[in-house]
Amino acid sequence: MDPNPNNNSYNSSEEPEQSLTPDEYRTLLEHIEDLEYGELDAAQIDKAVESIRNLSEFLIYGSKEQNSYFELFIERNILGIFSRILEKNCDEINTQLIQTTSILIQNIQKEQDSIYLLSHPFLNNLISHNFNLSEHGEIVDYLISFLKMLALRIDKNNVHFFYNIRFKNFPLYGTAVKLYNHSELMVRTAARTIALTLFRIGSQNIINAVLSLPHANYFPHLACELRDRWIKVDQNIISDLDAEDLRDELDDISDMLMYLQDIFNLNIPDLTIALSNSLLYYAYFPSLIGSLGCTSKKPDINSYSATIFFLTQTYDSIKEPLFINALSCGLFLQQIPIPYAKWIVNAIQPPKTYERTYAFRSEDIDLVRYVEENLSKNNIEGFINSEYPFLEQIQEEYQRLKEAKEEEEIDDTYDKSDENQREAIELVLSKLNYGELAKIKEAHLALSLSIGKPLGVWEGSKDYNYLSPTDFSEAILDSLYNDNFQSYLRKENFMTNKYSNTLLNFLRSKDDSLLLLIGGLLYKYSLSQTVDPALLFETKFYPIGNRKKSQLLHSLIDERDTEIKSTPKRSILNFEEEKTLISGSQRDKYEFESNIIRKSKGNFYDDKIMNMLLDLLRTDPPFRTTTLKLISVIACGLCYSKKGVDCLSIKQFDMLVDAFLKTIKNIKKLYSKKSLNIVFIDVFEKQWRAFKFIDHELLNKVIRSHWSLVPLYEEKYKSKLPAFLKLYENDLQELNNAIDQFLTLRYMIYYLKFKVDLTKPQNYPFEHEHRDVYDWNIGDVITEINKTLVLCNIQINNSLQMRYVVLDPEFFILIEPGFEGSNLKSIRVEIKAPLKTIDTQMDFRDKKRLHIGISELTETGEELYHPFIFHFESFHSCKSIKKTIDDNKKNQKKFLDALINSFFDQSINEVQDEDGI
Repeated sequence: MDPNPNNNSYNSSEEPEQSLTPDEYRTLLEHIEDLEYGELDAAQIDKAVESIRNLSEFLIYGSKEQNSYFELFIERNILGIFSRILEKNCDEINTQLIQTTSILIQNIQKEQDSIYLLSHPFLNNLISHNFNLSEHGEIVDYLISFLKMLALRIDKNNVHFFYNIRFKNFPLYGTAVKLYNHSELMVRTAARTIALTLFRIGSQNIINAVLSLPHANYFPHLACELRDRWIKVDQNIISDLDAEDLRDELDDISDMLMYLQDIFNLNIPDLTIALSNSLLYYAYFPSLIGSLGCTSKKPDINSYSATIFFLTQTYDSIKEPLFINALSCGLFLQQIPIPYAKWIVNAIQPPKTYERTYAFRSEDIDLVRYVEENLSKNNIEGFINSEYPFLEQIQEEYQRLKEAKEEEEIDDTYDKSDENQREAIELVLSKLNYGELAKIKEAHLALSLSIGKPLGVWEGSKDYNYLSPTDFSEAILDSLYNDNFQSYLRKENFMTNKYSNTLLNFLRSKDDSLLLLIGGLLYKYSLSQTVDPALLFETKFYPIGNRKKSQLLHSLIDERDTEIKSTPKRSILNFEEEKTLISGSQRDKYEFESNIIRKSKGNFYDDKIMNMLLDLLRTDPPFRTTTLKLISVIACGLCYSKKGVDCLSIKQFDMLVDAFLKTIKNIKKLYSKKSLNIVFIDVFEKQWRAFKFIDHELLNKVIRSHWSLVPLYEEKYKSKLPAFLKLYENDLQELNNAIDQFLTLRYMIYYLKFKVDLTKPQNYPFEHEHRDVYDWNIGDVITEINKTLVLCNIQINNSLQMRYVVLDPEFFILIEPGFEGSNLKSIRVEIKAPLKTIDTQMDFRDKKRLHIGISELTETGEELYHPFIFHFESFHSCKSIKKTIDDNKKNQKKFLDALINSFFDQSINEVQDEDGI
């Protein structure tokens, strides 16, 4: 049977093969009742499986015929019998129990019968049963499909059937998430889907359960799994790189980030806090930020390129402000809270449950491990009453404790539950020695920090006064909005963030591959709509050059009144030992940005960072076009282009102009090459008309590509790199690269110095008066002919064919005539080539023959040469045609040389002219 729950429907519209009489039904029930007694041999097991399978057929048929089959099923408490059969741990029978239960739930239509199935204790017994998953792999598929089917049927009206209020237990969720690390992708995906589906219900009981032991490890597990996926990619990069494996591994990470964002999208505050802290505590702080120059431990990620790529991937995929702001604090603030530094440096071990497989057997657990993984104040009674031999003494003492409490004469209004819970926990912990208790406290503290609230032995403890990563980031944001962040920095609660310095110092690198990646990260960070503007201001990456284009901020900058809605926030302000809750703290982002902009001159960047960016633009030889584009977009975005505002210092403008002049010099050098001279105007026009200073689609494509992690000069992958990630390999590609760099720097100078936005339509500098010949294309048939035509014959395959040469000052054009009678009615363009691509040579053996060669430079930079032989009526005609072609070619070259040199000279003069354009 297919384990897919969608295939577990029984088609009751067809007549069953066997007659389903009441007598046969009773016989079937009697046989099922007998199964709970005694041991079963192989034949009996087969018969039992068949009986349980047939039961669903009877019940569904009975439901259709409106008979009393289901009433008898209830009366005989068959589900209770199923619970006892389940305990026999027979794999074949248990598999059939899952299948039959699934079929019944999906096909019983009567509401009260359906409620009975969902509410019976057997269902939770089946869900939480300790199946022999490692020994009977097929059962995993049926089990996970069954759990997924149930999860999709749960809503706020029936969720109480699956949640044990007394013991605060949620077996459906607990069983599903145990399969998070299953070897089969289908099972792992289904487990995640089940968790997400249950979260989406939004029941507070569910949220409380999943964020308490024993279920609270799920988010830390996800964080540790993400970390391990990073490590696997890193090992691929630093060993024998396999690009296909790299792509698949990065796709898996991307899918996981999308899943995490799906959880954030639920907008359930408790889950958002827990997931954010888990990711920061177990993955991002120690493994990514900690890999940026940490010397006190071996880094989890050895490749800086991999670290930066993962960070960029995160900013690209995750849009949850709580998480992104906390990450940004640790990554970009120059001063960070001391606990941040400790979490970054320390090698944080994952929960012990992380390495546990889905096939873990309960016999392997002892009291210490049981306490570490399950102790919860709110679930203490369920914790104590579990069926483990090592709990028997605790259960007896706990029962005596409860009885003694009940005999005490206490006011009826006094709530004893909290005291009972505390005493019960003390009873459990008294059975541990000092060393065991210390290890459990340490494990529960780590889990508490990662979830964002005290768990286990720390629940209700007066000694718990720790802050989680997001507590610090929210406090930092509040202090920035309240304009008192600097006062906190004067206290002994912060330290220099050497990891931020390491990250930004990568801008000094001359490694194109590393610069491409760091450029991608800064591009995503500075243009992020998720990062709080206060952080962008504080870290000197506020993208005023981009933000000011927004209509709202534009109105703020122009000091116009605009209605701005406030969003109330609650955060914890504390950098010392005690927590102080500030309620009603409000962060009005638009008002904050407006006030900062009004008070300033419009520049917020760090001169040191801007100098590094501008220095990269004048590097010789230049980097890839995409690398320079990222650097240019970041630098330009940090500047406020408005008349009366100096975007850059004189020194910085000189750096930019220097880069611009170097580019012009390089273009002129390339133009001097004959092969590029003949295509220069075409290449320049194509680049000019297609130019975009910011092409977000292309930049995102670059940033997300796994090829950006492949070293630029990796020989075996050099030919496979996509065009947008290649460095020029020939003169033509170098010319394209140089022209794009010229246009980019020209845009920056005109935008920042002259306040002219060159994204608006510009006149093409080499535009000339339109002539009808420009519209002629090879193969076109022309009927209106007003050109001078010279008769000739062209040699094709040892035969001569009549053609005409069109005399034109810019092109060599050969046409095939179309006659009607003796009259020339039309012509077909056979050859059309710019004169600059033409070479002519007289045939000294036959002076009526002219050899004409046409040069062509392909997009790959390959030079092609196409030779032709033409026969004219006379030597004079042949010589005249050659002279006309040569003279026109020479004149055309002089004209273009003058035009091009004039344009570049004018460009140089404009950028050096203090008075502007």
